[in-house]
Amino acid sequence: MEDKTSEAKALETKQQSPRIRDGLAVFIAVIVVWLGIGFLLAWLGKYLSQRSIVYVSGFLTQGSMALVIGVFLLWRGINLQTLGFRKISPRVALSAALKAYGIVFVLNIIYGLALTWRNLQPTQPTDYKILLGQHDIVFVLLNFLLAALIAPILEETLFRGIIYKSLRSKFGMGVSAVLSSILFSGLHFDLWGFIPRFFLGIALAYLYEKKGSLFPGITLHALNNVLALLLNLAVKMPT
Repeated sequence: MEDKTSEAKALETKQQSPRIRDGLAVFIAVIVVWLGIGFLLAWLGKYLSQRSIVYVSGFLTQGSMALVIGVFLLWRGINLQTLGFRKISPRVALSAALKAYGIVFVLNIIYGLALTWRNLQPTQPTDYKILLGQHDIVFVLLNFLLAALIAPILEETLFRGIIYKSLRSKFGMGVSAVLSSILFSGLHFDLWGFIPRFFLGIALAYLYEKKGSLFPGITLHALNNVLALLLNLAVKMPT
């Protein structure tokens, strides 16, 4: 009886898991909403400073992802556990995140050396320059709120919990990891940062695949963002 119950639950979970059409629908919904946000920001630009627009854009973008995810969950009747919010030991999650970060860090060093060898000087998009150029305590806290908490949770839910998992229902791990990482990195609209974020996306997909939980990926994502913010603060601090 228990075996039949377990099999029934497994079948139900499989049927509820995001399918390829779900991932496509969610991706299109995000693009449409972001286009709407773009028009709104263009209008607000007449009344707000560039710095205010950047922060409004950041919170609206993350909020739109939360909205799309919420609508998707209600529409498909899927719970968060199905997407990957499964309990895992904090020690295991942190250990896996640190190991993955070490590999990503080495790959980023190689990428940086390759750019230096080619005499290329990457430039940051204006939004990132404004965000990272703020040293007022209020804006620093806003940066950490966005980068260390909100973005890791929502982006991992969207790109790994929905998009990667929907691709995984059709393709193998490798193809799904590559495609979801291209979308993940591309939607940050940062040409020079595409390769480093692609590496990060691959590592995040690998953690999700191997651990069966979003928490190691959320930990890695947050760790990556926090260290980038801290490094930027350390470099910009007066001596």
